[in-house]
Amino acid sequence: MIWRTGDQCWLRYLDRTVRAEVSLASGNGRSLMLRFEAVVDGHVGSMPVLMDADGVFRSLVTEEEVTLCPVT
Repeated sequence: MIWRTGDQCWLRYLDRTVRAEVSLASGNGRSLMLRFEAVVDGHVGSMPVLMDADGVFRSLVTEEEVTLCPVT
């Protein structure tokens, strides 16, 4: 899935899942800024993520894996 600005998603990070919104997305969907109402491992309200060469999103701050699932 290519994520676009305004998309709603579930963000899974370490042992936490929160509802988030893509507040900014690059044209190819590999670089995202996610916004949420929580503190997640030091990310206060937002998290920049980048897709690595294996297609896995990772936090730019911690390099931990981030899983995104669409809200249905």
